Amino acid sequence: MAKKPNAYLERQDAVKQKYLDVGEEMGMQKMWDYIQIALRDPEIMGKDTMGRKRLEKLYHKCQNLANYYHTAFTFDVEADHRQQELDGQLREVWGEELTEFYDRYPYVKKIDYSKPKKGWV
Repeated sequence: MAKKPNAYLERQDAVKQKYLDVGEEMGMQKMWDYIQIALRDPEIMGKDTMGRKRLEKLYHKCQNLANYYHTAFTFDVEADHRQQELDGQLREVWGEELTEFYDRYPYVKKIDYSKPKKGWV
């Protein structure tokens, strides 16, 4: 017999998720603000500082990447694949000096395939 859903716990989970989502959005916006300032700084960028059009293009690309790689931070069956993809892209930049996914994100719980999750095939 399946357990009855607990409405109180579901509401609590929704509140927790909302706070997590707000924190993620604020963190991303803060970082984007700092990056825009840095990319406009000739001390950092030399003569090749970025203007509004290039920053907008970069912003949209980053939004697309954030949407695509979001799965890497979930318990989705594709999470580990996205984590590997993300590390692969970054490895092209950093080579062997790349800090691996779970070292960069120590608060992301590592997927344990010895314990199947509900909904996994």
